[in-house]
Amino acid sequence: MYYKKVFFICNYAANYGGNFLASLNKLSEDLKKRNIEVDYIFPLAAKDKKWEVNLDDYEVSYIDINDKQELEKYFNINLVPGSIIHTHFLVPKQLLKLKQVIGIRSNIKIIFHEHMDLDPSRNRLKNILRKLYFKFIFHNIYSIGVSPSVYKRLCLICEKRKTYLVENTISFNRLDKIDRNPFPNDNKKHLIIFGTDYKRKGIDIAIKALQNSKYNTNLELDIITHNREEAKDYIRQDNKTIPDNIKVLSTDNNVQDFYNNSLAFLSPSRHEAFGYAVVESAYCGTQVVASDVPGQDTLKKIPFIYWVKKENVDQLTEAIDSIYEKTDSEKQKEARINKEFIMHNYSLDVWVDEIIDIYNRI
Repeated sequence: MYYKKVFFICNYAANYGGNFLASLNKLSEDLKKRNIEVDYIFPLAAKDKKWEVNLDDYEVSYIDINDKQELEKYFNINLVPGSIIHTHFLVPKQLLKLKQVIGIRSNIKIIFHEHMDLDPSRNRLKNILRKLYFKFIFHNIYSIGVSPSVYKRLCLICEKRKTYLVENTISFNRLDKIDRNPFPNDNKKHLIIFGTDYKRKGIDIAIKALQNSKYNTNLELDIITHNREEAKDYIRQDNKTIPDNIKVLSTDNNVQDFYNNSLAFLSPSRHEAFGYAVVESAYCGTQVVASDVPGQDTLKKIPFIYWVKKENVDQLTEAIDSIYEKTDSEKQKEARINKEFIMHNYSLDVWVDEIIDIYNRI
């Protein structure tokens, strides 16, 4: 397809842009060099976000992407023949409304980029009905999965010949900043975990593993989340009170500060689509422990990561203790090897080239 314009519809309103917006920004720069126009569409909730990624070079709109009339109004003004509409984090209902707005125009291509886990329902009838519903929605739409497991599940509900695998990569620039210490004036070694999705990220598993560690009095688990009060409520439900060596912290644009000042990053997730933070933390030289679950298991290519079975508290405890006992020279050697591997295999340039190749083929 010869395309003139790319629209990024992003159902995204997180507090920081992270690798997601850094990736799109890098892609936009490449498109701009090719004289391809780029527009961004975000939900109204994103309007006041102070992202670290600068999108001033592009047309950015904030609309109610759940409102079909709003979408019609926007595209009646902005859509041109030879456009690609590249969606991110849209749910099926939103995608269906977009399809209805665009209609059957053959010179407009829609790409559904799936960043999330597609864990199937355990109810067989519900799963069959959902699959049929998805097949209806995804008919004649191109799809991209961010990991082999996501791609495999997309192939079950989408047209396989229109489905692609493009693994996520990370922005090195945003991690190479001069850091500050978010844990000043204490003598503890810090374990960090991202906990906005408390159960899925396995926060309860990490807390149990920490308490079982023979070094627990010297360690602190820092749970970084968008919703501190919700996380605290979950902890109290499981433990009656919040242990002294557990802290709940707010997310921060300077995520590298947490990585660079921590002993280890924990990702004992119950399921994942990919695992940006695993790659980021390993790049920053942090020791990493991750659960061996679909989506996240694609990162086994990275040389030095501790892998533990899903929901296995004992293995996670053993990994924490092993990291605590490891010498600084061992950690430094592993950090150097991990960083070199990640720089070679997870560069944004690789991701951009793969997306551009898809644009040119559809």
